[in-house]
Amino acid sequence: MSDLIIVDGDTVTFLPAFGLATVTLPPALTTTISASAATTKVGTKAPCLEGDEKNVQLSGCSYIAGAYSVPGQCTLKIDKLNSDQVTQTTEIEGKKVILKGSTFKAVLEVSPGGGAQTTTTPPSPDMTPKYSGGSGSFVPSNSVVFAA
Repeated sequence: MSDLIIVDGDTVTFLPAFGLATVTLPPALTTTISASAATTKVGTKAPCLEGDEKNVQLSGCSYIAGAYSVPGQCTLKIDKLNSDQVTQTTEIEGKKVILKGSTFKAVLEVSPGGGAQTTTTPPSPDMTPKYSGGSGSFVPSNSVVFAA
């Protein structure tokens, strides 16, 4: 089955739930993906290749988790693409191409020394370094070029 190719500058959207943690800010949980393809273009933009997702991150987010109701700081990252988000047959520059697909797995990494805290006195900091169980999706600007 073919799907739209993700290209340089396309929007990456994260959902706010990460298991026990919930992202509270910024309200728009979006960033962009940068393409690594050097020799190929989809229209005027380079296509994103498998591995480009590892450079996507949305930092400066606030989160809370369970009893830790005083927000802490975190960064959101793509953990793993779903199998329908990479081409099965098409390759560019020896790599699979990233497709819109369904949803990817995402991870919330707690900023060092910036974890959420309890409201108790003294406050107790969240010692969990990261929360998994998040997800997100790509919003393609390309509406014409598909790959399988």
